[in-house]
Amino acid sequence: MKGICYNTYTCNYLKAWTQISIYLNSLGVVVGCLSQPLCIYYIMIKDIQLTGVSDLFEKDPTFSPVLVTKAVNTALNKATAMGKTAAMKDVRARYNVKLSDISPKFKINKSNWQTLQAELKAESSDRPSKGIVARLPLIVFGAKQSGVNYKRQTKKGEKIRQLKVTGARGAVSVEIIRGSRKTIAGNTFITKMKSGHIAVMERTQGKRLPIRELTGIDAPLMFAKKEIIIDVTETIEKEFARLLIDQYDRLQNDSD
Repeated sequence: MKGICYNTYTCNYLKAWTQISIYLNSLGVVVGCLSQPLCIYYIMIKDIQLTGVSDLFEKDPTFSPVLVTKAVNTALNKATAMGKTAAMKDVRARYNVKLSDISPKFKINKSNWQTLQAELKAESSDRPSKGIVARLPLIVFGAKQSGVNYKRQTKKGEKIRQLKVTGARGAVSVEIIRGSRKTIAGNTFITKMKSGHIAVMERTQGKRLPIRELTGIDAPLMFAKKEIIIDVTETIEKEFARLLIDQYDRLQNDSD
Protein backbone atom coordinates (compact mmCIF):
# COMPACT_ATOMS: atom_id res chain seq x y z
CA MET A 1 0.00 0.00 0.00
CA LYS A 2 3.04 2.24 -0.35
CA GLY A 3 2.14 5.52 -1.97
CA ILE A 4 -1.49 5.29 -0.86
CA CYS A 5 -1.13 6.06 2.85
CA TYR A 6 -1.38 9.83 2.79
CA ASN A 7 -1.93 9.91 6.54
CA THR A 8 -2.44 7.60 9.53
CA TYR A 9 -6.21 7.74 9.12
CA THR A 10 -6.02 6.43 5.57
CA CYS A 11 -3.69 3.56 6.52
CA ASN A 12 -5.89 2.45 9.41
CA TYR A 13 -8.93 2.75 7.17
CA LEU A 14 -7.40 0.35 4.66
CA LYS A 15 -6.35 -2.25 7.22
CA ALA A 16 -9.93 -2.75 8.37
CA TRP A 17 -11.08 -4.12 5.03
CA THR A 18 -9.16 -7.29 4.53
CA GLN A 19 -10.69 -10.20 6.38
CA ILE A 20 -13.22 -12.98 6.05
CA SER A 21 -13.18 -15.66 8.73
CA ILE A 22 -14.15 -19.30 8.26
CA TYR A 23 -15.39 -21.07 11.37
CA LEU A 24 -16.09 -24.75 11.90
CA ASN A 25 -17.86 -26.50 14.76
CA SER A 26 -15.58 -29.04 16.36
CA LEU A 27 -16.27 -31.81 18.85
CA GLY A 28 -15.05 -30.97 22.33
CA VAL A 29 -14.14 -27.34 21.65
CA VAL A 30 -16.60 -24.93 23.23
CA VAL A 31 -15.89 -21.33 22.33
CA GLY A 32 -19.24 -19.78 23.10
CA CYS A 33 -23.00 -19.99 23.07
CA LEU A 34 -25.06 -17.98 20.62
CA SER A 35 -28.21 -18.57 22.64
CA GLN A 36 -29.26 -20.91 25.40
CA PRO A 37 -29.84 -23.83 25.38
CA LEU A 38 -28.34 -24.05 21.88
CA CYS A 39 -24.57 -23.78 22.18
CA ILE A 40 -22.40 -23.41 19.12
CA TYR A 41 -19.24 -25.50 19.12
CA TYR A 42 -16.56 -24.16 16.81
CA ILE A 43 -12.92 -23.40 16.29
CA MET A 44 -11.49 -20.73 14.02
CA ILE A 45 -9.23 -22.44 11.51
CA LYS A 46 -8.36 -19.71 9.01
CA ASP A 47 -8.54 -15.97 8.54
CA ILE A 48 -8.49 -15.08 4.87
CA GLN A 49 -6.41 -11.95 4.36
CA LEU A 50 -8.08 -10.55 1.28
CA THR A 51 -6.28 -8.61 -1.41
CA GLY A 52 -7.59 -6.21 -3.99
CA VAL A 53 -7.84 -3.00 -1.96
CA SER A 54 -4.38 -1.82 -3.07
CA ASP A 55 -5.30 -2.58 -6.70
CA LEU A 56 -8.37 -0.40 -6.31
CA PHE A 57 -6.36 2.53 -5.01
CA GLU A 58 -3.77 2.19 -7.75
CA LYS A 59 -6.64 2.52 -10.19
CA ASP A 60 -8.15 5.56 -8.42
CA PRO A 61 -5.73 7.33 -6.00
CA THR A 62 -8.35 10.05 -5.43
CA PHE A 63 -10.65 7.58 -3.76
CA SER A 64 -13.95 8.34 -2.10
CA PRO A 65 -13.94 6.71 1.38
CA VAL A 66 -17.73 6.40 1.37
CA LEU A 67 -17.84 4.68 -2.03
CA VAL A 68 -14.96 2.36 -1.14
CA THR A 69 -16.64 1.37 2.13
CA LYS A 70 -19.83 0.53 0.25
CA ALA A 71 -17.89 -1.40 -2.39
CA VAL A 72 -15.90 -3.40 0.18
CA ASN A 73 -19.01 -4.23 2.20
CA THR A 74 -20.91 -5.51 -0.86
CA ALA A 75 -17.88 -7.38 -2.22
CA LEU A 76 -17.32 -9.10 1.14
CA ASN A 77 -20.90 -10.35 1.29
CA LYS A 78 -21.04 -11.51 -2.31
CA ALA A 79 -17.63 -13.23 -2.12
CA THR A 80 -18.66 -15.02 1.09
CA ALA A 81 -21.89 -16.20 -0.55
CA MET A 82 -19.83 -17.60 -3.42
CA GLY A 83 -17.57 -19.29 -0.88
CA LYS A 84 -20.62 -20.91 0.69
CA THR A 85 -21.76 -22.21 -2.69
CA ALA A 86 -18.27 -23.59 -3.37
CA ALA A 87 -18.17 -25.24 0.07
CA MET A 88 -21.47 -27.07 -0.41
CA LYS A 89 -20.51 -28.11 -3.94
CA ASP A 90 -17.18 -29.52 -2.72
CA VAL A 91 -18.82 -31.30 0.21
CA ARG A 92 -21.39 -32.96 -2.06
CA ALA A 93 -18.68 -33.95 -4.56
CA ARG A 94 -16.99 -35.99 -1.82
CA TYR A 95 -19.89 -37.01 0.43
CA ASN A 96 -23.14 -38.71 -0.58
CA VAL A 97 -25.59 -36.17 0.83
CA LYS A 98 -28.41 -34.11 -0.64
CA LEU A 99 -28.12 -30.35 -0.82
CA SER A 100 -31.25 -30.02 1.33
CA ASP A 101 -29.57 -31.98 4.14
CA ILE A 102 -26.46 -29.77 4.39
CA SER A 103 -27.60 -26.36 3.15
CA PRO A 104 -29.13 -25.31 6.52
CA LYS A 105 -25.82 -26.10 8.24
CA PHE A 106 -23.81 -23.52 6.28
CA LYS A 107 -24.48 -20.01 7.51
CA ILE A 108 -23.10 -16.55 6.86
CA ASN A 109 -22.75 -13.62 9.23
CA LYS A 110 -22.80 -10.73 6.80
CA SER A 111 -20.48 -7.77 6.76
CA ASN A 112 -21.83 -4.33 7.56
CA TRP A 113 -20.41 -0.81 7.40
CA GLN A 114 -19.20 -0.99 11.00
CA THR A 115 -17.47 -4.40 10.96
CA LEU A 116 -16.46 -4.82 7.31
CA GLN A 117 -15.95 -8.49 8.11
CA ALA A 118 -17.96 -11.50 7.02
CA GLU A 119 -18.03 -15.01 8.50
CA LEU A 120 -18.80 -18.35 6.88
CA LYS A 121 -19.76 -21.07 9.35
CA ALA A 122 -20.60 -24.76 9.21
CA GLU A 123 -22.77 -25.58 12.21
CA SER A 124 -23.67 -28.88 13.84
CA SER A 125 -27.12 -30.45 13.52
CA ASP A 126 -29.84 -29.90 16.08
CA ARG A 127 -28.89 -29.36 19.71
CA PRO A 128 -25.80 -30.74 21.44
CA SER A 129 -26.57 -33.19 24.22
CA LYS A 130 -24.28 -34.00 27.15
CA GLY A 131 -21.36 -32.22 25.48
CA ILE A 132 -21.63 -34.19 22.24
CA VAL A 133 -22.40 -32.36 19.00
CA ALA A 134 -25.29 -33.94 17.10
CA ARG A 135 -24.48 -35.44 13.69
CA LEU A 136 -26.49 -36.03 10.54
CA PRO A 137 -28.70 -39.15 10.72
CA LEU A 138 -27.11 -42.11 8.95
CA ILE A 139 -30.24 -42.49 6.81
CA VAL A 140 -29.29 -39.39 4.78
CA PHE A 141 -26.19 -41.14 3.40
CA GLY A 142 -28.11 -43.35 0.98
CA ALA A 143 -28.85 -46.11 3.51
CA LYS A 144 -30.20 -49.33 1.99
CA GLN A 145 -31.55 -52.60 3.36
CA SER A 146 -32.67 -55.52 1.24
CA GLY A 147 -36.34 -56.24 1.80
CA VAL A 148 -37.10 -52.60 2.60
CA ASN A 149 -38.17 -49.80 0.26
CA TYR A 150 -38.54 -46.22 1.49
CA LYS A 151 -38.81 -42.64 0.28
CA ARG A 152 -37.42 -39.49 1.88
CA GLN A 153 -38.23 -36.47 -0.22
CA THR A 154 -40.09 -33.18 -0.31
CA LYS A 155 -42.75 -32.63 -2.95
CA LYS A 156 -44.59 -29.33 -3.36
CA GLY A 157 -43.63 -28.25 0.16
CA GLU A 158 -44.82 -31.49 1.76
CA LYS A 159 -42.48 -34.12 3.19
CA ILE A 160 -43.05 -37.62 1.82
CA ARG A 161 -41.90 -40.40 4.12
CA GLN A 162 -42.93 -43.85 3.07
CA LEU A 163 -41.54 -47.25 4.08
CA LYS A 164 -42.60 -50.71 2.91
CA VAL A 165 -41.20 -54.11 3.87
CA THR A 166 -41.10 -56.25 0.71
CA GLY A 167 -39.35 -59.36 1.99
CA ALA A 168 -36.83 -60.79 4.41
CA ARG A 169 -34.64 -58.05 5.84
CA GLY A 170 -30.93 -58.15 5.04
CA ALA A 171 -27.93 -56.12 6.17
CA VAL A 172 -27.96 -52.32 6.14
CA SER A 173 -25.41 -50.53 3.99
CA VAL A 174 -24.53 -46.83 3.61
CA GLU A 175 -22.44 -44.71 1.25
CA ILE A 176 -20.99 -41.81 3.24
CA ILE A 177 -18.12 -41.14 0.83
CA ARG A 178 -19.24 -41.33 -2.78
CA GLY A 179 -18.27 -44.61 -4.44
CA SER A 180 -17.55 -46.35 -1.13
CA ARG A 181 -20.63 -48.26 0.07
CA LYS A 182 -20.11 -50.23 3.28
CA THR A 183 -22.21 -52.70 5.26
CA ILE A 184 -22.94 -51.77 8.88
CA ALA A 185 -22.02 -54.41 11.44
CA GLY A 186 -24.40 -55.25 14.26
CA ASN A 187 -28.14 -55.73 14.63
CA THR A 188 -29.26 -52.81 12.48
CA PHE A 189 -32.42 -52.09 10.50
CA ILE A 190 -34.30 -49.28 8.74
CA THR A 191 -37.65 -48.31 10.20
CA LYS A 192 -40.24 -45.54 10.29
CA MET A 193 -40.95 -44.00 13.68
CA LYS A 194 -44.32 -42.81 14.94
CA SER A 195 -43.24 -39.26 14.17
CA GLY A 196 -42.80 -40.23 10.52
CA HIS A 197 -38.99 -40.00 10.70
CA ILE A 198 -37.23 -42.80 8.80
CA ALA A 199 -33.97 -43.88 10.44
CA VAL A 200 -31.24 -46.50 10.66
CA MET A 201 -31.64 -48.08 14.09
CA GLU A 202 -29.53 -50.48 16.12
CA ARG A 203 -30.54 -52.94 18.84
CA THR A 204 -27.88 -52.21 21.41
CA GLN A 205 -28.23 -55.33 23.57
CA GLY A 206 -29.24 -57.97 21.03
CA LYS A 207 -32.84 -57.87 22.21
CA ARG A 208 -35.84 -56.09 20.73
CA LEU A 209 -35.21 -53.14 23.04
CA PRO A 210 -33.41 -50.84 23.70
CA ILE A 211 -32.67 -49.32 20.30
CA ARG A 212 -30.84 -46.18 19.18
CA GLU A 213 -30.60 -44.19 15.96
CA LEU A 214 -27.25 -44.31 14.18
CA THR A 215 -25.64 -41.12 12.90
CA GLY A 216 -22.84 -40.26 10.50
CA ILE A 217 -20.48 -37.35 9.92
CA ASP A 218 -21.85 -33.81 10.21
CA ALA A 219 -21.34 -30.71 8.04
CA PRO A 220 -18.47 -29.15 10.07
CA LEU A 221 -16.33 -32.27 9.78
CA MET A 222 -17.10 -32.54 6.05
CA PHE A 223 -16.17 -28.90 5.59
CA ALA A 224 -12.92 -29.37 7.52
CA LYS A 225 -11.26 -31.38 4.74
CA LYS A 226 -8.05 -29.59 3.79
CA GLU A 227 -8.75 -29.59 0.05
CA ILE A 228 -12.23 -28.15 0.58
CA ILE A 229 -10.94 -25.32 2.79
CA ILE A 230 -8.25 -24.50 0.23
CA ASP A 231 -10.77 -24.36 -2.62
CA VAL A 232 -13.21 -22.21 -0.65
CA THR A 233 -10.41 -19.86 0.41
CA GLU A 234 -9.17 -19.46 -3.15
CA THR A 235 -12.72 -18.85 -4.40
CA ILE A 236 -13.33 -16.08 -1.87
CA GLU A 237 -9.97 -14.42 -2.49
CA LYS A 238 -10.42 -14.46 -6.27
CA GLU A 239 -14.02 -13.27 -6.27
CA PHE A 240 -13.43 -10.53 -3.69
CA ALA A 241 -10.68 -8.91 -5.78
CA ARG A 242 -12.92 -8.97 -8.86
CA LEU A 243 -16.09 -7.86 -7.11
CA LEU A 244 -14.37 -4.97 -5.32
CA ILE A 245 -13.40 -3.31 -8.61
CA ASP A 246 -16.81 -4.03 -10.17
CA GLN A 247 -18.73 -2.63 -7.21
CA TYR A 248 -16.59 0.50 -6.97
CA ASP A 249 -16.97 1.21 -10.71
CA ARG A 250 -20.74 0.76 -10.48
CA LEU A 251 -21.04 3.07 -7.48
CA GLN A 252 -18.84 5.67 -9.17
CA ASN A 253 -21.01 5.60 -12.29
CA ASP A 254 -24.19 5.91 -10.21
CA SER A 255 -22.80 8.94 -8.36
CA ASP A 256 -21.79 10.81 -11.52
